[in-house]
Amino acid sequence: MKRINPGTRTSNALAARRLPSVAAIALAMASIGACSNVIGLDADYHIAEPSCIETLGSAPVGSPCPADMLDVPGNYCIDYNETTWTDYMGFVALANPADQPPECADNLSFQPEGSPPVAPDGGADDYPVTGVDWCDALAYCKSKGKRLCGAIPDGADLPGDTSLELSCSKDEWYAACSAAGRFTTAEGSTGARLCNVNNAESGTMPVGTTKGCSGTGDYQNLKDMNGNVAEWVNACTREGTLTCQVRGGSFSTTYGDTCGFRRDLTAMSRNQEVGIRCCKSLP
Repeated sequence: MKRINPGTRTSNALAARRLPSVAAIALAMASIGACSNVIGLDADYHIAEPSCIETLGSAPVGSPCPADMLDVPGNYCIDYNETTWTDYMGFVALANPADQPPECADNLSFQPEGSPPVAPDGGADDYPVTGVDWCDALAYCKSKGKRLCGAIPDGADLPGDTSLELSCSKDEWYAACSAAGRFTTAEGSTGARLCNVNNAESGTMPVGTTKGCSGTGDYQNLKDMNGNVAEWVNACTREGTLTCQVRGGSFSTTYGDTCGFRRDLTAMSRNQEVGIRCCKSLP
């Protein structure tokens, strides 16, 4: 199914060749930032990071998180799914652009750029919203009593420098995607690279419906971390133009389907490959 109006406000195309081997994945992770205590990769893309596993452990049982969120070790929750067009447009109808932090003072509208895809049934309820900037994502999550995913604890602003190494004990999005440092992909194995990537002609899929694009074990209800759309996070640099990170692969990427992938975009850019996933602190 073709997406409607796939134009972007930026020229950033999140695309490259798929890395074919475990050795290549390891090399790529080293270049974009890897866990500071990675010991090695095995045939299932496990990453041996004992300190994160021992510190964070497994997702708790009997979670105090909302029903649509996963309880992640580190005292926070993360959305199971990417934000849909329906949920986001409900926010737009009620939101006040004047109620934003100073860095978003120039964000005069929350209206996304572009249009939702036309589904076979004529609706777009379950497709991930795209064409939203960082300030839009920040405001949407706040309206839901949530926030953008950031540092452990409490979602604080992560350093935006992409040369910094990732840490499963400090980065909420990465800790959830990697199951507390166990895997380089949310799916946890080389045979499960089934997320919606390298699919530019078809575009996005309804959230949570791409078979196999799920977390492992206690994280199994976490969907589309490594595909469908990339997601804004609370990691920005504020020298000159505000620049913020997006995490995870999108439908058009061929190399972004690992937990370690991240890319900098200007905060006010609205890209048809980038959407929203929220986190929430626990008391």
